[in-house]
Amino acid sequence: MEVWEALVTFGLFFVFIGLAFGADKWADIQRKKEDEEAGKEPEKSTLMNVDFNAIELYRELVREKQGEKATNEAE
Repeated sequence: MEVWEALVTFGLFFVFIGLAFGADKWADIQRKKEDEEAGKEPEKSTLMNVDFNAIELYRELVREKQGEKATNEAE
């Protein structure tokens, strides 16, 4: 393998990452467009749609490990 081949391969890696990112964004745009046409409310991002923070999650996991009941009855 020569140096130019390694550089081309390395450069194409970033092209691939860019194409994957673009395809993901394109799919999000299409999904939102379909939801609007169907009259649905667009979904929020999964990361923005959480009802807890890291400390609360940690405390619940500790309680569970110690055999205590969950603080929320829905759990």
